[in-house]
Amino acid sequence: WMEGGGGENSPRHERHPRFSVTGAGAVPLETEQENFLLVVRSLSRLSRRSVKDASADSVEVRSRTYALDLLRGLFHSFGRGYSPPANVLPGVRRYLLESVVANMCTVFPPALFTTAVEVVGSVLAHGPVRAVLKHELVVLVVKLLLPVLQASSSSFGQRVAILGVLHKICEDGPLVAELFLNNDCDCRCLGVIEHIARTLSLVARTPHTDEGGHWISAAQSGILQHYALRALCAVLVSLAELLPRIESSASPADPVLVEQLGMIRARLVWNAEGWKKGLALLQRMDPKYNEPAHLARFIKTAPGLDKTEIGKFFAPNKEFHLDVFHQYLKMFNFKDRDVDAAVREFMTSFRIQGEGQIVQRLLEPFAVKFNEDNSMAFDTDGLYLLVMSIMMVNTECHNPNSNVRTSKQHFIDLLAGQKCCELFSPDLLGGIYERICAQEIRIDCDTDPCLGQQADSGAGLDFTTVSTCASSALGGPGGGSGTLDTPARSILPLQL
Repeated sequence: WMEGGGGENSPRHERHPRFSVTGAGAVPLETEQENFLLVVRSLSRLSRRSVKDASADSVEVRSRTYALDLLRGLFHSFGRGYSPPANVLPGVRRYLLESVVANMCTVFPPALFTTAVEVVGSVLAHGPVRAVLKHELVVLVVKLLLPVLQASSSSFGQRVAILGVLHKICEDGPLVAELFLNNDCDCRCLGVIEHIARTLSLVARTPHTDEGGHWISAAQSGILQHYALRALCAVLVSLAELLPRIESSASPADPVLVEQLGMIRARLVWNAEGWKKGLALLQRMDPKYNEPAHLARFIKTAPGLDKTEIGKFFAPNKEFHLDVFHQYLKMFNFKDRDVDAAVREFMTSFRIQGEGQIVQRLLEPFAVKFNEDNSMAFDTDGLYLLVMSIMMVNTECHNPNSNVRTSKQHFIDLLAGQKCCELFSPDLLGGIYERICAQEIRIDCDTDPCLGQQADSGAGLDFTTVSTCASSALGGPGGGSGTLDTPARSILPLQL
């Protein structure tokens, strides 16, 4: 068979003596599994072969496009006269995701990206495969499709393909219910449906003409807005069908669901209408949020909470706001951390708003907390000065509007000349300088690389960065902890 596998007399078959015969002439189960996996693996490899000539008529591009189209057809036919062996579906994840990610992160030719998106749509249409790949599909949608949809460098065809997949997701009531209950209703997870709706809303109300060199006509812009509105209507219909079932189950006997739905509402109000209304809603729902410790825990743990609004909340020089900030700072653990790593973690958890006095008021407690966690390793005043110097270098190195750049030696000499910085060795300062120059301290990149302001602002999207982000999140090359080998999360029962 393909690549020499699967024959009934092959050595590979002899190692699997068990059979599953469902009728006359049925193929042994082991052979069927092997053949199916070989087909998927071969098509995945063909779809990832290197392309020397990127023209649409080149043999390499046509070969990759045909392989992707065969994958799409294979998954599109599931449940329509053919169902794959259930035992091989976990093994399909790797080959399918490698193919999809590799072609989604290819800028030219556009046909590869469009066909890869159609493969995702075919997988979404098949329940058994979707159940196995649900975590990976969420990563693909949130970290690849939505950022590319918002990027000014995306073509009209790419956006239409993505909007088609999003519409397929939004009109699938069971899928919307599953994503909503297991992500938006979980205070520890990112609100997937919320993020999809927010992105669609942005696309629907934003003209797309003449962006980033990919000229889009007024008629095409209208088509994109129409498709986004259609998907928004679909998700509203799906949620409207789900809401009565949630409300009918929300009883005093089920306080967890009631609390989670309240947290979702508070997060939405906080992000859309500002921290003042979000805080007022929290305090009306539960008086415990009048206490700094409980409110600080909500701010620290609520996923997707607007970091600019968090910074605005911490800005006022009032007792309650300062108490909440100190409780918030207590939840960090900087023990045995490098100074720049601790600064990066702290500064990317919210966006500081205001003048120098506000910055000083927020960074001085950080210096105290770092020293407390590390047995007073440095002078507090010197540590505060080092943090301010780190932010200065970060701005000078990574802000394109900055005309001044401090050299490494000047950075070391600047701090070494201060009496409060005597404990900072040149090697320590040099290492900090090099790491800051190599990697920018940026809220959008460090917390969630593909959910940041870069995409919202319409800036150009680096497909290499997106590929690395998605590959890392999926456990592929470039990082991650092997998510592909992690069992899919169990879903909440839909019969509420």
